[in-house]
Amino acid sequence: MRVLLPLLLIMLWCSASRAAEVTIDLAHQVRPFRGWGTSLAWWAHGVGDWPEETVNSIVRRATDPKQGLGLNVFRYNIGGGDAPDHHHLRRWGDIPGFKTSADAPFDPKADAAQRRVLLKLIRTSADRPILEAFSNSPPYWMSISGCAAGGKGGSANLQRSFEQPFVDYLADVAEYYKQQHGVTFDSIEPMNEPDVKWWKANGDQEGTHIPRDQQARLIVLLRHALDRRGLKEMRVSATDANSLNDALTSLKSFDAATLAALGQVNTHSYAGDQRTQLLAACEERHKPLWQSETGPLYVGGTEYEQMMKTAERLVIDMNQLRPEVWCTWQFVGGGPWGCLNENPAKRSVTVSRLFYLLAAFTREIRPGDRFVEIDSKQVLAADSSGRKQLTVVLVNREKAAQAVRLLIKCGDDLVGPAVRYVASAVEDLSEKAPIPLIAGRLEVPLPPESVTRLVLKHAK
Repeated sequence: MRVLLPLLLIMLWCSASRAAEVTIDLAHQVRPFRGWGTSLAWWAHGVGDWPEETVNSIVRRATDPKQGLGLNVFRYNIGGGDAPDHHHLRRWGDIPGFKTSADAPFDPKADAAQRRVLLKLIRTSADRPILEAFSNSPPYWMSISGCAAGGKGGSANLQRSFEQPFVDYLADVAEYYKQQHGVTFDSIEPMNEPDVKWWKANGDQEGTHIPRDQQARLIVLLRHALDRRGLKEMRVSATDANSLNDALTSLKSFDAATLAALGQVNTHSYAGDQRTQLLAACEERHKPLWQSETGPLYVGGTEYEQMMKTAERLVIDMNQLRPEVWCTWQFVGGGPWGCLNENPAKRSVTVSRLFYLLAAFTREIRPGDRFVEIDSKQVLAADSSGRKQLTVVLVNREKAAQAVRLLIKCGDDLVGPAVRYVASAVEDLSEKAPIPLIAGRLEVPLPPESVTRLVLKHAK
């Protein structure tokens, strides 16, 4: 034993010496975070007519910051509605529109299932709910192809003569929700992934290609339409590009009148790499920035590997893009997309691995916290003055264990040890042995393909 103990100490020292080092300097923090969110398309429309107890359970999983994800940002999908003789939209993707033709009256009973879920989310949110309405496509009768799934061959599909009726339609929905349900959207987005040309007639979901000149016109027209209805407090957001690079290109193309009407920049982070450039462009134009949709698109691998890539993307988004809001796409969905996986036949859900991977972030990093500026694709840190704690989340996508040494600066009042939880393919955010804080340093072991959360308290 006398021989083995020194050998063990040497092995531990060698392992620690090989650990990657990341500095967390609490003197460098960004503006307060506003929250975590999800789009309601398509899952809220799908589960909204399920039994009351089941819907309530799903909603609690979304909003509860202790047992759920603590989401407080909800993006309501204003359906365009496809032609009545079309039956090609994906399951749950057939969001009802509020006007079935140009001459039809506004139908206040439309989209009851999604609305039921929205109202429950608002009532149960632990923090102030932040609400956005967004459109994937104009109604089929405003389109060139006569189909809400897109144009022929992916071409632009909103008739020029229907630009004004389209924004009026969106503004009417917003006004209806405020007057009839007491719901005021913080922002409204008239387009979704408008730059791409994969939105084609007879496709499986609503979508439309919108050229940049038309994007600009819709932003200005929607601003005026909202103002005429007394909805001046509601921001117009855009462009919800699939690629960060497309979002940047569109933003740079907008003239002064469009920028004056644009209240918020939205982007998806599925593709592109110009996070820091988009952030700089938004700051230069004094526009708040959201990451409004992301998930495992394009990443490949097993379902669990795709989920781990989503967790890593979250870290990269927050450290480089620094959005004030971060949203996942499908809270309830199949495969690697959903935090809950649905069983439509039984009208029930099961908790997925993605739920726990995201909970490692969302349960302890809360609205009002400030992210610490870190140049890392693996480590995310947020400081809370209100709850007097520092939360650090580390992602290890590798199939082998890793070690990371965290060097904390300007955190003299932090009290160790760090409480530690791990989410992985086999662990549901399980509590582990705490990590000692020694002279501002934490030596953190990372299990293979895992997300580790650490929490340290401030003494004052």
